[in-house]
Amino acid sequence: PEAASGVLEYAMKHFGELEIHATWYEKLHEWEDALVAYDKKIDMNKDDPELILGCMICLEALGEWGQLHQQCCEEWTLVSEETQAKMARMAAAAAWGLATGTVWKSILAWSQETPMMEPFTGQCLLYIRISSHWLNSALTKPETYWMLSSTAMAGESYSRAYGAMVSCQMLSELEEVIQYKLVPGRRDIIRETWWERLQGCQRIVEDWQRILMVRSLVISPHEDMRTWLKYASLCGKSGRIALAHKTLV
Repeated sequence: PEAASGVLEYAMKHFGELEIHATWYEKLHEWEDALVAYDKKIDMNKDDPELILGCMICLEALGEWGQLHQQCCEEWTLVSEETQAKMARMAAAAAWGLATGTVWKSILAWSQETPMMEPFTGQCLLYIRISSHWLNSALTKPETYWMLSSTAMAGESYSRAYGAMVSCQMLSELEEVIQYKLVPGRRDIIRETWWERLQGCQRIVEDWQRILMVRSLVISPHEDMRTWLKYASLCGKSGRIALAHKTLV
């Protein structure tokens, strides 16, 4: 990423007419610059769903939950069902980040109007909506879906397959969240398993953020200081100082 970022900076300096695409910054995980680029484009085309989603992706990566939730509320009724389905996951992330039941109620209302939704997001909403013994059987189909998706993506590229596997891990840990809540005797085992599993993940801030959000359904950062301090350290080493600060305070 550092080399690619240097090439981009060189090109911008020596080729003044070069059109900069926000997605370039996304791929480099330079989320602040990506957000600025998206904001400039949105000023010229406020109704482009791809630009709206791009802004939301940046806000999610930066941990700007208040802004993300506000944008979801403002844009939800103005976009298509297909775009709503893509927004739902980020709206759920904002709810987790804000840790407020009011936001969850809004998302549950949205989900009833939106038949198209990523399996993981759907199951998170299902977790809130129905009792846990129903959820155990309800999780089976989406898990199968993700396994098939990750197998197909593995044939295309490692990076795409890895993203799908992170989603598989999140879905699997959502099942473990149910066990954690229902079986107190297994809590220490599950927590240690989660810690060991996280050590095998790539050091990518966004992936760790998503995984820890699932776990936060049953474990607060104060109850899992070791993991959250490790996450804050990762944010700092990745140049995400603001996110590291938010995590620590």
